[in-house]
Amino acid sequence: MESLYRVVNKTDYEKALETGFVPRCNSDERANLVHLNIKQSVEIVASTYFDVSEFPVVLEVNPSSFSQAISWHEPTKAKPWKEARAAIQNIAMQSVCAVYELAYIEHGKDVKFKLGKRI
Repeated sequence: MESLYRVVNKTDYEKALETGFVPRCNSDERANLVHLNIKQSVEIVASTYFDVSEFPVVLEVNPSSFSQAISWHEPTKAKPWKEARAAIQNIAMQSVCAVYELAYIEHGKDVKFKLGKRI
């Protein structure tokens, strides 16, 4: 299975490094699952849900250890990107195969994130 991606803020990334598990976001808690994205969706997800002050990063995840728990959801009006949802408690950091920075471009009040270099 191809890699999946998770955008997290700096605080959650630091917690993941300390505990070995990526914390769930509020949306994950409400749905009782973990939201993941395909590579093509990372920039729009980051630009939709994150602010520059959060210093978000992108985790590249090897989903082989939880592939049976993944369901796929097609784009909707509210979420115009394909999304993977994993019925797991957390992503283990041992499943993270790379971490990428997010560069940003300001357009007036709007900020657009771009997938940056590997950290």
